[in-house]
Amino acid sequence: MPFFCAACLPEAQEQFGRYCCLFMTEPSPRSRSHTLTPLLSRLLPAPVREDSAVSHEVLGVVVIDATGVNLPPRRPRPGAQRKVARKHMAYLSNLAVMKDRRRSGLGMLLVAAGEERARAWGCRSMALHVEAGNLQALALYTRAGYRRVGTQPRWQALLELRREPLVLLMKRLPPQDRP
Repeated sequence: MPFFCAACLPEAQEQFGRYCCLFMTEPSPRSRSHTLTPLLSRLLPAPVREDSAVSHEVLGVVVIDATGVNLPPRRPRPGAQRKVARKHMAYLSNLAVMKDRRRSGLGMLLVAAGEERARAWGCRSMALHVEAGNLQALALYTRAGYRRVGTQPRWQALLELRREPLVLLMKRLPPQDRP
């Protein structure tokens, strides 16, 4: 059964915004080739770390931040980026799922976990960029409720040595449920 662990900046280092990397893992035999390194294993809960018979395979990862480095301006223009922290907007990046686990729902679970983390930070919306030709990623984010709000100009993509322009997608996050 997959479960999540997170590597987040300590609150004392959040003056420039929040940052968190979420890992989806599952127990695997030690002979598997894609196991967590000793550095990453420190992120796992104590019971997992102490289980010497089992290692954990990383199935997927996603980064969520509210640092503002890649967030769009309040009135998005094609290719525009904002360089200051935005209190109520998070940014999703670096979503990756092991090749043999793709199209199994893990990507959607990682997106949902990232959104949950962003809501816990008080964020009301989430933004992300994806290459215009990455149709599988565009389909995933569309199913998750993201809407296209802009596309990077072709000249800017060429200057950044990208094969494809980036598409900016955004989603309003529903408020976190209160107990």
